[in-house]
Parts: sequence; structure tokens; C-alpha cells
Amino acid sequence: NIHYLPLDLTKESSFDQTKEYISRHTSTLDIVANFAGTIVMGSTVETAFLKIDHCFQVNILGMIKLNATLFSFVKSAKGRYINISSEYARLLSLPFHSLYTMNKHAVDVYTNGLRRELYHFGISVVGIRPGAFQTNMTFQIENAFDKLVQESLYFKDILIQLKDMMESELAHAKSTKLFVRTFKKAAFTRKPRRF
Repeated sequence: NIHYLPLDLTKESSFDQTKEYISRHTSTLDIVANFAGTIVMGSTVETAFLKIDHCFQVNILGMIKLNATLFSFVKSAKGRYINISSEYARLLSLPFHSLYTMNKHAVDVYTNGLRRELYHFGISVVGIRPGAFQTNMTFQIENAFDKLVQESLYFKDILIQLKDMMESELAHAKSTKLFVRTFKKAAFTRKPRRF
């Protein structure tokens, strides 16, 4: 009894199609979990505008639009939203990673605002801030970093120095089993933690 529905968070038409599809099958949703995410690495003065736009579209604007689109279904169920942020949301900023960090700060601010707005409807809003996990996204970071070094006009030397630190962090990526346990608590605990 599983329905697979492709959704492009960067296309407005996708949200309407999703709502229409869901309404043909149900009037309630118990959980809307926002897992979609993408990373943009690079200097704030060198990164292509299209990459920046795409990152914001997927990581924060798509989440806001999807949650708003599906609100009537969640409200009917007195369900919950689960928004995946990142450990980066708690950092002030990191060089060459601040665009991603801005996205994740925005997710946390949005999650807190949504929680306060929907509290009186009996809807829970939970944020999860995972660190590095053994996922395809994590595995692709090293290749993306190498490409970043090659393409940088102004920061090659600094980026090469930072590569060891990045590789050390990726080497400590945790098993996804830990994330699954955390997600289950967020999804099924009667009064889940806020983050």
C-alpha cells in the first residue's frame, strides 16, 4: 500500500500535482517528513548564482511550499511535520560552506516559526539536526571538493589546506541506523523533542 510520487521541489507545478494526487487517495496525512537536501560548497564570491538558487530552492523554499501545500491534510489528521536540518544550523559559519549553513539556519528558524503557528491545531513540528552520515550525499562531497579546488580562481591554496580537515570529518560519518532511531522517535513519540 505504498504510492511513489515524484516531486520536483524547484517546480511550482509539482506542488499542485502532488496535492491533487494525494487528494484522490486520502484526506489526511499523519506525517510530512522533509528529507530533500543538497549541498553547495564554495566561496560566497565565486559560487555560480544558479547553484545558490538551486540550493535554496531544494533546502528551504521547497520545504516551505510543500508543507503549506499539504497543510489541510496534516491539519485534518492532527499530524506532524518533520523537517531535516543539519548540525551546521548551530554553527555561525564555516569558510566555503556558509551558503549551506545559511540554508540550514533558515530551516531551523522556519521550523520554530511553524511550530508556534500550528501549536493550537494540535500539530507537532519537529526538527532533526543530523551530522555526517554514510549516505550518497556524504560520499559525493569529496569529489565536489576536488572540483571546487580546480575551478577556484582565488582560493586554491586555502582549499587545499582545508581538504585534510574535511576528509577527517567525513571519515567519522556515522551509520544511518542512528539517524533511523532518531527519526522514529520524532515520528512516533507522543510528545517529541523540538530538535
